[in-house]
Amino acid sequence: MHNPQFLTEIESLPAQKKHQRRRSFFIGFIVVVIVVGVLVIWTAVNAGLMATSLLDGRDRLLEAKGSVETLSFDQAKESLDQAEISFEKANKHLRRIGWLKVLPWLGPQVEASEQVLNVSSDLFKLVDQIADLGADVVRLVGEAKQSTGGTNEILPLRYDELSSETKRIVLQRINGAAPDLALAAEQAKMILVELQDMEDVPEPMGLVVRKLDGFLSDAYETLSLAATASRLIPAFTGLGDEKNFLILLENNSEMRPAGGFIGTYGILRIEDGEIRELTLKDSYLLDLAADPTYNATPPAPLQKYLSSNKWYFRDSNWSPDFPVSARNAISMFINEVLSIPVETRSSIQEPLSFDGVIAFTPDFVLDILKITGPIAVGDQTFSADNIPDSIEYQVEKAFAENGIPYSQRKDIITALLNEMKTKIFDLSLADWGPFFQALKNNLETKQMVLFSSFSIEAEEVIKKAGWGGVVEPGGGDFLMVVDANLASLKTDPQVERSISYSLEKSEDGRFIGKVNIHYNHLGGFDWKTTRYRSYTRIYVPRGSELIGGSGMLLDDKLKNPSGAVGVIDVGQELGATVFGAFISIEPGESRDLSFEYYLPATVSDLIENGSYSLAVDKQIGTLGQALTLDLNFGKKVAGAEPAEAQSAWGDKIYGLETVLDTDKDFYVWF
Repeated sequence: MHNPQFLTEIESLPAQKKHQRRRSFFIGFIVVVIVVGVLVIWTAVNAGLMATSLLDGRDRLLEAKGSVETLSFDQAKESLDQAEISFEKANKHLRRIGWLKVLPWLGPQVEASEQVLNVSSDLFKLVDQIADLGADVVRLVGEAKQSTGGTNEILPLRYDELSSETKRIVLQRINGAAPDLALAAEQAKMILVELQDMEDVPEPMGLVVRKLDGFLSDAYETLSLAATASRLIPAFTGLGDEKNFLILLENNSEMRPAGGFIGTYGILRIEDGEIRELTLKDSYLLDLAADPTYNATPPAPLQKYLSSNKWYFRDSNWSPDFPVSARNAISMFINEVLSIPVETRSSIQEPLSFDGVIAFTPDFVLDILKITGPIAVGDQTFSADNIPDSIEYQVEKAFAENGIPYSQRKDIITALLNEMKTKIFDLSLADWGPFFQALKNNLETKQMVLFSSFSIEAEEVIKKAGWGGVVEPGGGDFLMVVDANLASLKTDPQVERSISYSLEKSEDGRFIGKVNIHYNHLGGFDWKTTRYRSYTRIYVPRGSELIGGSGMLLDDKLKNPSGAVGVIDVGQELGATVFGAFISIEPGESRDLSFEYYLPATVSDLIENGSYSLAVDKQIGTLGQALTLDLNFGKKVAGAEPAEAQSAWGDKIYGLETVLDTDKDFYVWF
């Protein structure tokens, strides 16, 4: 029997040492491979478990958000607890693989995971705070009951089922939560900023970051809305004291400076969230009753192009600044009522003081009908598909065909709005989300505007939120185009408008602004459409100097067949310089109205000092007009917000095409 080592033993000593080194290296290599393999497997397992836990925690957070939106606050709490457990697990696994931060691809993933986990505690507190507030409100309204499983469920209670006392208590609680909601909104914004710094993280962590980013964006928007709305509760729900509001139904098929023609007005009485009265009436009936003794001199364009010898309530919204027009509406309404003889005034039955004004266009009604579905009033069914034309036909034509007296022709609008109110109040409170979203959208797009004459604080909140149609030129460049349909029937929906604004430096170093409004009349002649007649004003920075213009007319084709050129009126209003002119467009034709002017030194100084800002305000009631900017500063543009297309970077011009569906702000740096 041979010794297993006999071959090496007969080798020379150096050879034996060489073989031993090889054997040791081989064994060491195997050990290293095994250790590395185990480490890789261990790392991969922990990385996988961390990613799984993060994704699970993200999903539970989104579940909690969904539960809050449906008022299932106990379920939200449960999902939140599960999310916290998942994030804690992720954190445990992350600590085990922290060393991976030194690696090129895995490093950003690990760092992103750490950042997500760092903000998770703030996320939990935020959602927990919202759930606590919601659960508190639910407790107040008595909507919680014990289920067989021992958890609280939400009964499908409706607003009208709540008692007056309960409504008052709930409104008090929500109003008292305004500071907490505002703080929560700021917390959401801070967390959002942290997450937005990680936008470039690749998958899979990028997916987690972007999902949470979307979650927080929604949360911030919702909390901001809730904080603003909660502060307005005392002023607009009659909390603790009945409030009277003047309602203006502004028909934007017949544009006026602050929204649309006020063919119908309403009286809203509300106390502790309980609507005591909602009646709508024909503005013409009030104006006619007051006409014999009422006198108020109308603005010159109304006299010239509308042939008005008196300034009636129905034309009170002549200023594009809604607070100004709202005050005018209240004042003119009261003066007209007081001018009616006492013996006949009782038939009017109008209040002589108001706590505020609420104005909206048919577009708001259309959005509500999308939520309620079609509503039948008598033999007519109104829906989101037919509302503008159907209402117009009912109050202009159908009332006579159906034998309804002229004085009652707009009763159908009262019936429709009250039925809409009933439909909304008949929804489960958990289903009010689309209604609140419609309110928000219409306030942002100026299809609804608010004014509080009762509360200075409420008016400041409205102004800050951008819900009040306030015109504020500010300290930079400014533009607002304001049309006024004067004796053009309901032609506005048939007229496409686009606005172009250009800027360039003149030879003498001053900056010149040029505004062009293009009108394209797509309609014809019928019972509601005719040639378009507008007295158009543009509001520009105070101190601007008119150079000239084109497209203005003395009057329309019938009254001015030669097409004689009109004049440009120049004035000062609302802290701005105003240029105004008349234009008329025949059906099937297009025309342009242009204004050219020197911008004031304040704007030139901003540009010379390295920055430029432009605010473009949207006229109340308009529907997303095209806006084109072509701004040549004579110096290289370094950056802008919003940015141009990347292909346009690097020159002296800021050019952008957008849609003026809300007020817009533009910033340029040099």
